[in-house]
Amino acid sequence: MYYMKRFFNYKILIYIIFAFIIIGCSSDQTNEEAPIVIHEISVNQVLNRAPKENDFQIEIELLGTVNEENLEQDIQYEWFIEYLKLDITDNSLSAQSIKEDATGDIELNNIEIYLEGCYFLEISKNPLSAMLSIYKPGYYKITMQASNINETKEYSIILKTGDPILPTLNVKVNIPKMEKAKPNDFKGEFYLAFNNTKDKLKVKDIIGLNAKEIIDDWYDTGYSIDPFLSFNIQTGTHVLDSKPIYLCSLGNCIAPIQFDDIVYSFEGKEKKSITFSPIVLRDFGKNNTFTIAKMGDKKWAKGNIFISYLIWGINEDKKDEFIFFEKTLNNENNSIDTNFNNKYLAKIFIGSFGHRVNLNEYYVYFGPEGTDTEELDPKNNRDYTGLPYGYLLGKLGKDGNVFPIGSTYSYIHNNSLKIYIQDEDNNFIVEEIE
Repeated sequence: MYYMKRFFNYKILIYIIFAFIIIGCSSDQTNEEAPIVIHEISVNQVLNRAPKENDFQIEIELLGTVNEENLEQDIQYEWFIEYLKLDITDNSLSAQSIKEDATGDIELNNIEIYLEGCYFLEISKNPLSAMLSIYKPGYYKITMQASNINETKEYSIILKTGDPILPTLNVKVNIPKMEKAKPNDFKGEFYLAFNNTKDKLKVKDIIGLNAKEIIDDWYDTGYSIDPFLSFNIQTGTHVLDSKPIYLCSLGNCIAPIQFDDIVYSFEGKEKKSITFSPIVLRDFGKNNTFTIAKMGDKKWAKGNIFISYLIWGINEDKKDEFIFFEKTLNNENNSIDTNFNNKYLAKIFIGSFGHRVNLNEYYVYFGPEGTDTEELDPKNNRDYTGLPYGYLLGKLGKDGNVFPIGSTYSYIHNNSLKIYIQDEDNNFIVEEIE
């Protein structure tokens, strides 16, 4: 009987031990199957951690937080860092549409734990933490990566340190390089305004882009732009003097259409808004009047619209002839009538910005959205053949990605990452962007 009791006691003990093993294995299996969840990366500045390499240097402790189940799993953690270029991240023109010698994308330095003059990342024994030394003001993208045999998860933040030097807006018209161009070969100007908010425009906010200054190369407007904020660029051929101020570009006036519009009519027909250049007229007879006028009673605060007439026809000697002349539409001259007599073709270029055509004396004009003719660039030598001739382009800084502006450009910064900045006490807090 005694031996029977001992046998049953041993049997019960074996069952208990086996049950604990099953429960333990089940718990381990549960932990192994738990998905990787990264909650956040905390950022804290520390003092006197490393020898100073320059006066700006700051040291930062980074700590990643994951689910408790993940702490018991076999997970490999890695830290990456990028020094972010101050540039737009979308809406840029495709590199396939630009010539090989023009500006393209510049690769970012990423994954390196050290970038001379910028940062040094030191991984600690605890894989969830790292120490970061930063030597230069700027934006830095910090990423913690967690991976096992089943999955890989990443969590990133952006760190803004100091006051980075913001790039300025550079602009250019989409025309071929003119090797022998002279300032007098260019005429007129575009108007441009930039803002980060929805504030109403004022005349002082608008700058002129003089054709003689831009010539056919990039021009620095002086506007400093932070691409980590959304921004708007408006351009035009003239500025409407109203409250609020409006920038207008031929038929694409940002103001309500009844405020200001430039229209034309021919042979007494219905007036049409001018939304393209040039206007082409064919096969007309005697004494046909062509009219261009600005509508409404609003004055222009700034601007002249130039009209270049290129006309082919029969002269008094019954021979073919080509003539050209130009007129100006402005506050003092708000309606222009031109009589065509026995002409079979007329091309009328309209705009505020123009240049002299090579080997000719006449100018062609257009607005910031360019001109709808291919004859000015038959060999497609302009940088962006997918955009009209004369289209206004932009980029941030000398090496930024090129983007199309035209009469208006809106950049929406769609970054979903938290941006950490320093407050007055040098603590890192999440930036609140309106």
